Amino acid sequence: ENAEEIGGLLFKTEYDLSEFSKQHPYLTPGAAELLAESKISTIGIESFSIESYKGDGSVHRKLLSSGKVIIEGLVLSHIPDGQYLMACLPLKIEGGDGAPARTVLIRDKEIEGSA
Repeated sequence: ENAEEIGGLLFKTEYDLSEFSKQHPYLTPGAAELLAESKISTIGIESFSIESYKGDGSVHRKLLSSGKVIIEGLVLSHIPDGQYLMACLPLKIEGGDGAPARTVLIRDKEIEGSA
């Protein structure tokens, strides 16, 4: 699929959020660079952080400085692959740099039929 046509990209990794692990799925700085240059607006992942446990914050800074929205801690294991409408409703936290959010995916038959 042409990345220019994708509003958001969710990484379904089957990572188990029930226990913290330093060995979680993450994006490399090179992957963050590619995504930063793309027209993708939102990147979500099934781990506590989109960056390596030993990361220096560069993945977050690269994505955020290019206007990308990062959603971490998703649970996608029960979601079939496909195209969805997504609503992400973060709590408004004054002075915060992140927030808990309720994120829902809505299967849209019209989107699936056009793919």
